[in-house]
Amino acid sequence: MLVEQPCVFPMDAADSSLATKDDVSSFRRPEEYNGDKDDQGRPHGEGIMKYHFENESYKGTWYHGEKLHGTFTMSDGSHYVGEFKDDEWHGLGLLVNEEEPEFWYEGEFKDGEFDGRGKQVYTDPRHPSLTYEGTFKRGEFVSGTMEETTGPNGDVVVRHV
Repeated sequence: MLVEQPCVFPMDAADSSLATKDDVSSFRRPEEYNGDKDDQGRPHGEGIMKYHFENESYKGTWYHGEKLHGTFTMSDGSHYVGEFKDDEWHGLGLLVNEEEPEFWYEGEFKDGEFDGRGKQVYTDPRHPSLTYEGTFKRGEFVSGTMEETTGPNGDVVVRHV
C-alpha cells in the first residue's frame, strides 16, 4: 500500500500563501494503490487507485503504470467504464453523469471526449427526454438522429441531423 503525505507548493518566496488543487490544474497525485505491480513497482494487472484531493478512484486493469480498462469514479458519483489510452478515456466506454444535466453516453471516446459512433441520453426528470444517436466529434454531436419527448402526452419529435 502506498500512502503519500499531503503536499503543498509555495506560490512565491515573498508570499506565504500556498497553492491549492485549483492552482495546479493537472495535479493528480496517488494517495493509495492496492493491487498487482510490475518489477518496477508500477501498477500492473488488477488494482485500485484512490486519488488525493479529488476523492476519485480507478478500479481496473493496469499495464506498467497505465490504465487499460476499468471504472473511473468521480467525486460526484459520476463514472466512466471502459477503455483508456495515455490516461484518457479512449476506445469504447460508458459515461454516466450524475451532475446536472443528468445523462449517460455509450460509444466511442477519443482523448477523453465523445468521438465516433455513440448514443447520449439525458435522463433528468425535470426536463424533456432527449436522445442523440449517431456520430460525435470532439465531444459534439455532428450527425444522426435526435429524439425529444415533449408535452404532457409524451409526444416524440424525431429529427435527422
